[in-house]
Amino acid sequence: MDSTEFLSVAKDDALRWPARIHATYPETVYKHMEDAVRPFILKALEINVALLHFFNNRLGLSEGTLLDLHNPAEISGCTARFISAPPQDE
Repeated sequence: MDSTEFLSVAKDDALRWPARIHATYPETVYKHMEDAVRPFILKALEINVALLHFFNNRLGLSEGTLLDLHNPAEISGCTARFISAPPQDE
């Protein structure tokens, strides 16, 4: 039996907290929105921006071309997935 649990939190809900854009979540998500969920999503966005700059330069595109296609200020379908997988008995 699979005991792994998944929970997806919309990027927009975390960035615009306490406003709700896409969904409602278990109370645990709201309890940890400021100290865990939101910082995790902000760090992921920071990494994504660095990758977009890298690929933009490598592809010889005009400055900001890829970043303009992935503007974090716009509503999107991006989510962060949190996974809980307890230890399995042998």
